[in-house]
Amino acid sequence: MIYFVIYILLTFSGYSDQINITSGWNLISGLSGTSEKLLNENSEILIIWGFESNRWKVKLGTELSTVKSNYEKFTALESLHGSNGYYLYSKKDIVVEGETLANTDYDLNYFNQLKGGWYLLSGQDFDLTSIVQDTKSRLNTAFSYKFGRYFVQQKIASNDYIDLGRFDGKMKSKQAYWIQVKSQIESEKWSFLTQGSVCSSPAISSDGTIIVGSDDGNLYAISSAGTMKWSFLAGKGNFFSPVIDKDGTIYFGGSGNKLYAINGDGSLKWSVELASGISSSPTIGVDGSIYIGSYFGKIFSISHLGEKQWSYVTDGVACTSILADSSGVVYVGSYLGSSITALSREGQKLWSYATDSGISSNISKDNNGTIYFGARNNKVYAINGDGTLKWSYLTEGTVFSTPVLDFDGTVYFASMDAKVYAIAQSGEQLWSVLLGGGIKSTPALSKSGAIIIGCDDGGLYTISTSGVIQTTVFVGESIISSPTLDSSGVIYFGALDGRIYAINSESKGLAKTFWPKYGGSIENLPQFH
Repeated sequence: MIYFVIYILLTFSGYSDQINITSGWNLISGLSGTSEKLLNENSEILIIWGFESNRWKVKLGTELSTVKSNYEKFTALESLHGSNGYYLYSKKDIVVEGETLANTDYDLNYFNQLKGGWYLLSGQDFDLTSIVQDTKSRLNTAFSYKFGRYFVQQKIASNDYIDLGRFDGKMKSKQAYWIQVKSQIESEKWSFLTQGSVCSSPAISSDGTIIVGSDDGNLYAISSAGTMKWSFLAGKGNFFSPVIDKDGTIYFGGSGNKLYAINGDGSLKWSVELASGISSSPTIGVDGSIYIGSYFGKIFSISHLGEKQWSYVTDGVACTSILADSSGVVYVGSYLGSSITALSREGQKLWSYATDSGISSNISKDNNGTIYFGARNNKVYAINGDGTLKWSYLTEGTVFSTPVLDFDGTVYFASMDAKVYAIAQSGEQLWSVLLGGGIKSTPALSKSGAIIIGCDDGGLYTISTSGVIQTTVFVGESIISSPTLDSSGVIYFGALDGRIYAINSESKGLAKTFWPKYGGSIENLPQFH
């Protein structure tokens, strides 16, 4: 939880003073100089964290040198800037030279002029409550840390923060407070606020309705104008991504054990209970069968009428979506397992390939029969249709992002090492580009040749096919949801701030490649359907 609170930048100046640091974790503002000097002069300080220019930065004291490898993926923190915030751990109470922040006049206009993201406030007594609760305000969240605990004041109480206690919104002049401000996005067409985080990747129906789930337990249908058409409540919990069949039926796994089939008007068509607990988004076979994974490693095949057909036991939790291709072959893996397996449409094993690690991404496929997926061992695999290895590529982080495919066979994906990769059909890297945080989102390829992807730093990035970042839009919190585009070029995605966003772009829809986005099409349904 400590990492969540250190997202922050500070924009205030101050004057020279001494800062009291207590044993344990401290939110510190106003320090200037070098991190090396601070650690050398204060041996009781073990670690200093900062977040600057959208990059994590860290400096370890000599006492933690043996665990240095655990922090190698973070940029080294060298300088301390008096206008920034830092988070450090001390073994006991000490005093360091620093600055006390000058007073700043905080009001509604002040907060609405801030750029989106996280900020550190201090310097005067102030009551944030009315501004946080104001529906027109861009100030969504305020955090504090005192007495060894985190406290929060939030516009929408999300499950993510429920264990942090409650901050009454009253700031004290000599304490530090982190605030989250919603971005003012010039390209934003609209945003729709749910009552929970949105990890689900949207699907778009034939009439342009956006279908997406929220952790508040609802499946939402939103018009292209941003108004809610209907919602379907299936119980609170993490929502997986929906898929829309050719006849307009929407399939999704709710919290608990149920797979739902919903008509296009939001009414229930049928539901089926799976005793093992649903752990993946559904996929649909060419014969209409629905395939979904469970926490106990079972893959279920359900008919389009809601009847159980067969199940297959994998070697671990089946929390990535299954792929069923045009010939009826079903490809399955598991997050805690160590192989990818091909099954017949009747559920019989055809072949298996050992990956020595669990499967962490969904599975995609090209028009030559090669399947692609990411794994917990930081690799992306390309497996031939007969179950032999075509190639694998090693990154520096777990690959949750599903590989997508361009016209020339180039494979694009991202990793938790904060990089987006382009890999040739031979398995050789063409380029990689570093973003501001780990990436779980799957890219979407546009007709204009752009690669659009969300990031844990709260940015929605547009990257050229040569690996150059073209545009970035920052929202309030991390983007795990995978973006999609409609035919007019509007980009849709969800974020952990509970909002579903519609962003205008110069693109005119998805690229007409074999697998241009999460799920393979705007319905999250493979295009060979």
